[in-house]
Amino acid sequence: MNGHAKRPSRHSIIPSIVIAVVIVMSLVAGGLIYWYKYRPADTSHITYTYSHSAKFTDAQMRGATQKTTEVFSKFTGCVINTISYDEQEANDLLASEIQTEKEYPGSSSSLYEAYKQHGANRVFIDTVAFTCDDSADISLEHGTQERMTDILYLDADGKTWHEIEYGTA
Repeated sequence: MNGHAKRPSRHSIIPSIVIAVVIVMSLVAGGLIYWYKYRPADTSHITYTYSHSAKFTDAQMRGATQKTTEVFSKFTGCVINTISYDEQEANDLLASEIQTEKEYPGSSSSLYEAYKQHGANRVFIDTVAFTCDDSADISLEHGTQERMTDILYLDADGKTWHEIEYGTA
């Protein structure tokens, strides 16, 4: 030997580089797939609409729909299109629930229970339209859903909203 270290040949380094590149690309692809499947809902283009309200101030209605946005942002694989509040529609739905409880005592819903506990002037029912792709939670239909309701109640402080439940109307 002449005292020089033997350098690895090009042919022995290339397979190691290829393996390293394949591993890195696999990790990146796996991360992208995971992100795509579990990404939060897109809330960047929501259109908010409000009817005139005798029960809530503009600030309270904005607060309620922001709470709904927060709740629906957890709908992975979806785009939230609109959140709207129509006071007449909300009052009609509540009246229907009150009538159902009168006709069928003990069959109360969470909406009726919220009405009993907090009063009609603190119950807020808005409607959400959204579109989900095939990566959405399996409990959500793929495609566009126009009429999911979110039921909230206003805390006694007049500012804090609490969600009761959401579902199809």
